[in-house]
Parts: sequence; C-alpha cells; structure tokens
Amino acid sequence: MSTKNSKPNQFFKNIYKNDRLKGFVKSCSIVLASSSVALATVLGLYNRNFLDVAIGEAVLPVLIALLTSIFLYLIFIFFTKDRLFSVVAVMASSIFLTKFENFFIRFKDFIDDFVVWSTPYDYQYVLLLLFLFLALGILIITLIKKKLPHGVLSKFRQLLKFFVLASVIFTSTYIVQIAIKFVRYPDLINGDHTLNSKISLGKSVKPDIYYFIFDRYANNDTLQKYYNYDNSEFKAAMEKRGFVFNKNTHSNYPYTATSLSSTFNSSYLNSITEDLPGNYSELFYRRLIANNNNFKTLQENGYTYYHSGSWWGTTRTNPNANYNFVDAFSIKILGKKYVTTDFQDTLLEGTIFRRLFAARIPLFSRIIHYEKNDQRQIVNYQLGAAKELVQKSTSENIFGLFHILSPHPQYVFDAEGNVPSYHPDPKTLDVPESVKYVNQLKYINTRILETVDYIIQNSDTEPIIVFQTDEGPYLFDCNDFSNCSWNSTDEERWQWKFGVLSAIYQPKKDTRYDVTPVNLFPYLFNTYFNTSVEYQDANSYIFNLEEDSYNFTEVTELLKKSLPGSQ
Repeated sequence: MSTKNSKPNQFFKNIYKNDRLKGFVKSCSIVLASSSVALATVLGLYNRNFLDVAIGEAVLPVLIALLTSIFLYLIFIFFTKDRLFSVVAVMASSIFLTKFENFFIRFKDFIDDFVVWSTPYDYQYVLLLLFLFLALGILIITLIKKKLPHGVLSKFRQLLKFFVLASVIFTSTYIVQIAIKFVRYPDLINGDHTLNSKISLGKSVKPDIYYFIFDRYANNDTLQKYYNYDNSEFKAAMEKRGFVFNKNTHSNYPYTATSLSSTFNSSYLNSITEDLPGNYSELFYRRLIANNNNFKTLQENGYTYYHSGSWWGTTRTNPNANYNFVDAFSIKILGKKYVTTDFQDTLLEGTIFRRLFAARIPLFSRIIHYEKNDQRQIVNYQLGAAKELVQKSTSENIFGLFHILSPHPQYVFDAEGNVPSYHPDPKTLDVPESVKYVNQLKYINTRILETVDYIIQNSDTEPIIVFQTDEGPYLFDCNDFSNCSWNSTDEERWQWKFGVLSAIYQPKKDTRYDVTPVNLFPYLFNTYFNTSVEYQDANSYIFNLEEDSYNFTEVTELLKKSLPGSQ
C-alpha cells in the first residue's frame, strides 16, 4: 500500500521542487489575483448578457483586462517591492479605471476652476489624473509599510490576503456560471441556425439590387391618424419615379430581430423556435440574420454582397458579406479597423480606455484609436454609401443591404436635416414625440428621393430598389418592446405597430407587387431568376419578449379587421 502511494507522492514532490514550475504557478496566481476585479467586470457583464453576446466578443476585453493588470502590477512591484500590496493596488486601480469617467469630469472641473492651468487636450487631463492616482497609491503603500507597527502590519496583510482570495473566488463564480450556461444552451449558443435552403437561380440578366430597410417607418394610415401628418406627397413622388407600393402591408413580426430573421430567411420562425427555452436571445436572431441562405444564394450566383448596418449590434456587420460599410463603432490598431460590438462598447463606456483610445495622443493614436459616431453621422454615411455602390455596378452585380435606423429614435434631424432645438430622446417631452418623429421623417423622405434619383440615373441597367419597413413605430404609451401591452386585443394598437410601408422599383414595370415581407425574396427569385419558390401565407405574430419569447401568437385576423385604408 505504501508502495502504491509513494509514486504519486514523489510526483508531487518533484513538481514542488521544480523551481521553474513553481515560478510559473506563482506568476499565474499573481496575474489571476491582480486581474480578478477587471475580469469580474468583463465576465459579469458577459454572464448577464450570455444569450445576446457571442463568446468571441469577450476575448478582446479579457485581453485588455489581463494586459492592463500585468502592466499596473509591474509598475507597483517596481516601486514597492511587495507582491501582496502590488496585487491589492492593481485591484483598486481596476475599480478606478472602470469608473474613470466619473473621476475625470470632477477632476477636470476642479483643475479648470481652481488651478491656473488649462489645456484644450482632454488626454493631458487623463494622463495627469492617472499619474496622480498611481503616485498616490505608491505613496500610501510606502507609508503603510513604514508607519504601521509590525504586529498591526502582519494582521493587515492577513486581511488583504482574505480580500484577494474573496475577489478571486467571486470572479471564479462567473466562470462557473458561464460554463453551466454553455452546457445548458449548446444548440442556442453554438448552432449555425438557418431556416431555408440555398437555391439555384436561372441564368438571366442580373439586375443590381438595393435593399433599404428604414426602421420604424410608419404607413400613411398611422401617420394621418396618430401623427397628424399626410405622407401622400412622398408616396406620389416615389410613384412618379416608378415605384410600386404594396397596399395594406403588415409586418410579420412587431420587432426588428424577429422581423428581419423572418424576411431574410423567407420563413416564419415557429418551426425553429419550438424547442428553444423561453429566454429571449439576441444572439440567436443575429445568427439567423447573418447566416440566411437568400443572401448566400445571391453571392453564389455572381452577386457581391455589400452590407451597411446601423449602430444596432445585430445588423452592425455581417461576417458573411463581401464588404461591410461601417461608420459606427470601431477600434483602429496599427491602421487596421476592427468593428466593436454593443458588448464591447458598453464595457468601454465610462472607462479610461474610451478616453485614451479616442484621444489624439501623439504617437499613441497611431497605434490604437477608438471611433464612436452618432446617429446623424451614421445615417448620412449609409445613404452616401448607397451612391458609392452605383460606381461599382459597372463591373459587379451589386446586392446592397442598408438597415437605416431612421425615423427610428433618437430624433437627431429636424425637417431640414439640421440638429433639432429639442431633445432627441422620445421620452423627453419638451416637444411632443409626434412632432419629433414627423420632422425626422420629412428629412429622411428628402434623402430617400435624392438617393433613388442618383441610383436610377447612374445605373447602366435598370436596378431593383426595395424600400421596406421592418416594424412600425412604438405607441406613445410605450417606448420599447418590453414596455408595451402586447396581450391587448385593441385592434388599433396592432395596426399602429404592424402597419408598415413597402415599395419596389423594378425593371418589369407591369409586375404586380403585393407580397408580405416574408415573401420578398421568393418574389425576387421567381420574378427575375426563373425559380418557383413557394410563397408563405401572409401572417402576423406577436410574442412576449420578457416571459415566453418563442411562443408566437397569430394576430392576422385582428389586423385584417382594423383600419384597412390605403397607404
């Protein structure tokens, strides 16, 4: 028996005697302990948003947390020569750096008001505040080690060890929770979801396709009844240019993620969501949108797919696109542009890194630079990008997708496209929301007409231009999907949210266009590529985002009874 135990005991003794291995384990322990607070910030946010965030999105923040912690530890250990105090100092620094914006604003105001020194460059305040914090930390550690009696210092060190251990355990609980969720949701998180199959398009002339999705663009019934605005002039202007409107169109779903997933996949969501848990997952819909086979079909049949997303993470980019037009959130590292995600932006917001990465620090900004544009810049950039594609159409078959978050709030345009005098938030009622919405709509109408004119006039062959809404605007008594009473049987409520605008400019002028959004791509394929894709029935569904988000209830008949009118 002793012989059997001697081998493993000797094995561990040999490991313990291996100085290199001991040093490696000790270094790893220091890194883990030092970075525990920073990692808890990243992993905690990822854990709370597990169903909405891909694991790859957490890699860059984790690396930044680790590298920053190591860098700070090296600074503190150099000046203090004390591992324990250096680890604790890094943990305290992590809290300071993640809440940096709060300290920065107060510090800058103090310097400007009470110190005879000022600079137009924010980064100089950032570097000064960081220097003062690190210097103060080193000074405090030095004073504690010198001034505290040996007995008190020994007890204090024991307290610090307990604090470090508690922090490591706390961070480890996030790792365990995340691991459990990976086991619990394997198909939801790792599945390569798609709803339809790729098809072979018949050989024919391939018209360029420009697909514009203007988020929350209401139909004329809604505008007249609830916004006191008649949009007939815009409709007439579009018809004069050759657009055909689909009268009485209803969206298939009242929420962008579900609506686009259904339209892009030419299928309703009921079949694929039957076995999913009730928890809503933005990540699931993001994959449905990105991996749809309609776009892949176009690519495999000679189209170049250009994607122009919004600031919304689900359509910000598409990894399957040939090119992504992005002007929202990005980090440039050594000149190469990396588009950041909502998750990464949330982590950066309020930290020292947002200030440092966005600052024009000499030399540093050439290595790494962060850009965050507002909705005004993004919308104008997207419409400008549409014109750029026309220049490429002479040598390529173009499929351009533009998901434009306007007239969707924030309300950043007045009727002439200027910065409005009122607050852009719909909840701030300095001006009625209906006024804000209509003003932004008027400007968007002007830009739409300019854009389609340019495309039509500068295309070598007649293009297909699709103008579609994914969902109607929210009712005035709720500002987002989760706050609305979707269990109501109020027919007008459904008409408001489901009533959308749909129009097409196409080479075949005499072709009838009366398809529901889910049938858009079957219509295009059947009409222009000699296919015979089966059409879906025109249905509309609701669901409860907070409780049972994959249990869809059909409201088609309710919508048919409510306010039929014309667009």
